[in-house]
Amino acid sequence: MLTGETDLERNEMYWEFRDDFASRVGDIKWVNSKRGNGLFDLSEDTGEKNDLSGNEKDLNRIKEKFLQWQREMINAEPRGPFKDY
Repeated sequence: MLTGETDLERNEMYWEFRDDFASRVGDIKWVNSKRGNGLFDLSEDTGEKNDLSGNEKDLNRIKEKFLQWQREMINAEPRGPFKDY
């Protein structure tokens, strides 16, 4: 995968670390962090310079997917003393 010989099978990825959150669904990435916030289309903006947060449809869709994932993690088997996923 790292060498480009095989494709990534996953289309969605989610992160939560302390008070920082991020979601990537396809080429759309949402970040909510102390270091910065925004919604980005990585197919056209790999440097994350053009914040598309004004697109409420995409923003709400990706936030809802994140909240759905977060609920799944809360209800999942315990992973030890750590909350971050």
